[in-house]
Amino acid sequence: LRLTLVVIAVSGAWLAWNHSLRKIRRRKKLLAAPFPVEWEAVLHRDVAYFRALPDGEKTRFRNELKIFLGEKMITGIRTTIDTRTKVLVGASAVIPIFGFPSWEWDQISEVLVYPSRFGKDFSLDGDGRSILGMVGSGAMNRIMILVKPDLIQGFKNAADKRNVGVHEFAHLVDKSDGVIDGLPAVGLDREAIGPWVELVRRKMQEIRDKDSDINAYALTNEAEFFSVVTEYFFERPEVMQRKHPDLFAMLEYARDNGVGPVGLTTNGSLLRADRAERLLDSGVAMVDFSLDAARPETFHKIRVGLSYERTLENVHEFLRLRAQRGSDV
Repeated sequence: LRLTLVVIAVSGAWLAWNHSLRKIRRRKKLLAAPFPVEWEAVLHRDVAYFRALPDGEKTRFRNELKIFLGEKMITGIRTTIDTRTKVLVGASAVIPIFGFPSWEWDQISEVLVYPSRFGKDFSLDGDGRSILGMVGSGAMNRIMILVKPDLIQGFKNAADKRNVGVHEFAHLVDKSDGVIDGLPAVGLDREAIGPWVELVRRKMQEIRDKDSDINAYALTNEAEFFSVVTEYFFERPEVMQRKHPDLFAMLEYARDNGVGPVGLTTNGSLLRADRAERLLDSGVAMVDFSLDAARPETFHKIRVGLSYERTLENVHEFLRLRAQRGSDV
């Protein structure tokens, strides 16, 4: 019996070592391959988070994308997987874990891409089709479903604080401790859990009282709150800082505990000098300015009530403060 146990233990160790070796070899081959020009075009056109990264971090983002797309299956269900869809699925996975260089996506093996929203029975036909993303469980464990038009729209419109790809992968980050409960095992140490739970309770009550701009879907449960707030942070961090400084402060805490880099994309309209100074003091790694239009008349049609001239002044003032401080943001 003892000899049998020894043989089993040795065999198990050999299998684990062999699997690890194959993984290392596979990744070495993936990373050695040139980064596809078509992927680069999608990142620059559609992924504001990538555009805002420093050059060195862009290289790491590309490598993370290579590994994810090289190891996970992206399967179209009654739709084709074009380059844009494939890259945006990968970007959705990379963004929420970019602050964790050693992260492994062991919780997922395949992403199914649907052509339209679906029902609770996964049906693409009939009424009641309102689901635009899902993390599978049971027989669907390690499988995610994303809806193609909603995935693309999430990256196309940064102003709506919604990104279904980032939302669903945030659920998987939450699930890193084995359960989706709004308390991820990474980024929150024991001392932070209590304040986070109280913050979630208070913010959910504000939504119930209709005194919040956070998507009401966050009231579904604590897990959905976590994913909705994650979307908000990556889509409109400047607005979150202004309207929800406590949530923004929690993200600063996360950054200080190794979650960074933290960055934002802004159109500059609300970036007054005091907010610019606070952003520079907060330690953000990147700020990406994305103006709504190049001409004043077009800008004023899109941003009713805001000033094109004032927006440009805000951008120039931010750059002046940045130079004055010698910041590398």
